[in-house]
Amino acid sequence: MSITLSDVEKEDYQEVEEIFKRCHSSKPYDLPTVTRTIFEKVAIDDDGKTVAYGVISTFCEGFIVLDKEAPYKDRIQSFKKIIEAGIESATDSGMERLYLIADSPEHAKVLKKHYGAQSCAGELLVIFTGE
Repeated sequence: MSITLSDVEKEDYQEVEEIFKRCHSSKPYDLPTVTRTIFEKVAIDDDGKTVAYGVISTFCEGFIVLDKEAPYKDRIQSFKKIIEAGIESATDSGMERLYLIADSPEHAKVLKKHYGAQSCAGELLVIFTGE
């Protein structure tokens, strides 16, 4: 038996949703929106059954470079203004998720408390595809 990759057709989404509900519904995430993707395939077996679905969606990542030697009030005000403008920009751009990578538990606590950030299930991984 072999597996082939195929471009996703509109009728594939129902089967993908059924697989997700059957095998992944207990996870604290949902299927990504497919309006902003750069890769989308289904893996099909010899009988034409969908075995897997893969998607790479655009990833909205927040990153701040903060001068830790600047006065405390300036750092706090800068942080707040950048975060708030970033959230607004991501929303205006039609992004449904904004991923923030906190470099300390203190920063994560602030993002959760003041901006509604949530922890994500799983392990954050990165594959560098460029030079």
